[in-house]
Amino acid sequence: MCAIVGVFGDSEASRIAYYSLFAMQHRGHEASGISSSCNGKLATIKDRGLVTEVFNEESFSVLQGRMAVGHNRYSTAGDDSILDAQPVFANYKLGEISIVHNGNLINKNEVRNTLIEEGAIFQSSMDTENIIHLIARSKKTSLKSPLMRAFLFIHLATHSNAL
Repeated sequence: MCAIVGVFGDSEASRIAYYSLFAMQHRGHEASGISSSCNGKLATIKDRGLVTEVFNEESFSVLQGRMAVGHNRYSTAGDDSILDAQPVFANYKLGEISIVHNGNLINKNEVRNTLIEEGAIFQSSMDTENIIHLIARSKKTSLKSPLMRAFLFIHLATHSNAL
């Protein structure tokens, strides 16, 4: 099981995320990453290796802001590649988004194949990227509805074996 962390409302959000990931290092040794939000812009640092190998004191000058998400990777799906390190970041019509995910989407291949048939281009082999694509494809104008749509799509495909 990977380690995930989210911090909201603290000027040292990325530092808190760092120490949280460090404390949960036993939950993943393959890669570590943190995204932070400052003034509506996201910054992400991620790489293969342990928390103490990926981040240094200079990292916190890049990872500024009052919100951060972090991830330690223990692969159960996807490849052992820097492309499969999280957080997953994307620009889309509502702005920038960065997400972390733990677990396996059991209908990953069916959802991915449908998205590819609709023109999606994937950068990694991890199932978390499906979630980003489903959110980005929503026609809604707020984030809550695309999130709900993405998870409903995954849930329905999981339980009906039909997209």
